[in-house]
Amino acid sequence: MSTSSPIDAATVQSTPQSGKKRVVEVDTMRGIAIILMVLGHSFLIYPIDFFHQPGYYEFHRWFYTFHMGLLFLVAGAVYSCKDYKSYISKKIHRILVPYIVFDVTSVLFRAFGGMFVHVHADLHRSAVNLLLRGGDYWFLYTIFMIFLIYPWLEKFFNKPWKEAVLVLVLLTINDLHPRNYFLCCYVAKYLPMFIIGKYAMRSIDDFRPTSKMRSLVTILGMALLWWVTNYLYNYKQPLASLCLIRMMSMTVVVFLFACYLKTWAERGSAFSQKTQNLLSVCSKYSLQIYLFDAFWMVLIRTLLINVLHITHPIVILFFMTTINIALTLALCLYVLPKNKWVAWMTGLRSSLK
Repeated sequence: MSTSSPIDAATVQSTPQSGKKRVVEVDTMRGIAIILMVLGHSFLIYPIDFFHQPGYYEFHRWFYTFHMGLLFLVAGAVYSCKDYKSYISKKIHRILVPYIVFDVTSVLFRAFGGMFVHVHADLHRSAVNLLLRGGDYWFLYTIFMIFLIYPWLEKFFNKPWKEAVLVLVLLTINDLHPRNYFLCCYVAKYLPMFIIGKYAMRSIDDFRPTSKMRSLVTILGMALLWWVTNYLYNYKQPLASLCLIRMMSMTVVVFLFACYLKTWAERGSAFSQKTQNLLSVCSKYSLQIYLFDAFWMVLIRTLLINVLHITHPIVILFFMTTINIALTLALCLYVLPKNKWVAWMTGLRSSLK
């Protein structure tokens, strides 16, 4: 059972900055990112190894270079902190509580899951991992740490040029590869994307495409930039700055797609409207999709492979991704909100009041 990727913050918090209207493109980007997360977890190693089949490894590796960074960028785009006490209280309820509930459940499942668990884990080691290294839900741990410390950093680095210096410091820290207690390496890696998202949100109108030709040139340029930075990162020098540029290049492409999807939907395209609505719903419940992902994966994998004996990778990927998301959305819409304790433990309620 594995939950290596995932969500909140931006993910959990579905409302853009206080006082601003919802930005459709932001919801679309988050929806795309969380679907890619589920898809990424659907690539099996056991009992069928997808990564030794031509094309699958390369495809998986491509979107893994940016989809988590995209989630952190969206978190920065919706970030707002006016009163730290109220702000952090909400983060505890909506991020930390679900993290503890689901990671403890995951620890117990790994220890006592029997035939459903491919790799069993020691309870003591898993507990230490949960407290210090993010456990199976590293995204929630990392985003909570960012939300915890960023308002204080924002007060000190209170000008754009100062935050640019902060980004350079974080990239340097990441290149030094310190011990990853409290996921400091992940914080250093993804906080720059968070900061970029905050500033990009302020000028989002300036980034929207103005012509198809310019958009096409931008997409081709970003694809080339991704290829160059990916090559340099993998074969020359794995620098944090290259990783950041690589993430940003594909993030720009996703943003342009979100812009055009909105335009097509506004022009009356039924397919675009349905796609945008689906991505919006996935965005709204992205935290819950992340939380339940690994548990559904185990059940769906068992059903498809062990019971139905399906072996074709594309069929497995399609059903593991779609059924996983559909089951979680059904829970969020019809089951979880009915009990306030369950809703609170799964991040659907910010408190028990």
